Amino acid sequence: MEKLQTDSKIPLYVQIKEIIAEDIRTGKLQPGQPIPPESMLSEQYAVSRATVRQAVTDLVHQGLLVRQQGRGTFVNRPRIETKLRNLYSFSQDMIERGSNPESRVIEFEIVLPKPAVKEKLNLADGELVIKLVRLRLVDDELIMLETTFVPYNLFSRLTQEEVQNHKSLYSLFEEKYEIKMDHVVDYFEPILVDDFHSKMLEVPVGAPALYIERIGYMDKDVRVELSQSVVRGDRCRYFVELFRV
Repeated sequence: MEKLQTDSKIPLYVQIKEIIAEDIRTGKLQPGQPIPPESMLSEQYAVSRATVRQAVTDLVHQGLLVRQQGRGTFVNRPRIETKLRNLYSFSQDMIERGSNPESRVIEFEIVLPKPAVKEKLNLADGELVIKLVRLRLVDDELIMLETTFVPYNLFSRLTQEEVQNHKSLYSLFEEKYEIKMDHVVDYFEPILVDDFHSKMLEVPVGAPALYIERIGYMDKDVRVELSQSVVRGDRCRYFVELFRV
């Protein structure tokens, strides 16, 4: 057992957190494996249960551990990593890595857009949009809640059944409407889960999440999509690879 350095400037809970995280990274602790109870860890490291609880809570927020009510705390499955390079589709990306993506349509309606949506889609006064809200899952696990707005005049024949039966919205747009996404602009913002998203994604209130806003273009100037997604921070992360120029 690795000992804590009581004379170090590094807080004890951080040291415990790093020990557990290293055991996960090296495979000493495997996905799905329970970690010892807080009382046992407290005795093992000769610290208070509050110190252990803080270390474990931080690891839960980082997505390395997951608490299961009435059962204990377990090593979480590896997070889904998405490399930001060319235009990507969530569904296609999951299929290519051998996972099974699923979308559950929970709202489909034709509405007059709010001013912010109207501006971001560059719509004229009175133009309608289709509002589409979907829960996105990977291998039966809730991953994100996504709200998408598309101009009604471009997708007037779109139905809820079509959306439900297609894994990828982009492939549906291309196959049925001959609208191919040329490029998108994505904005990323870290947030904490509110009460509504806590219930929808089945995560605690205050859990870390990523808010992604996407504006999609069918050519240089024509905007055809506004998507606003809340992605579970404990299950997903995005990364970029940068080169010196």
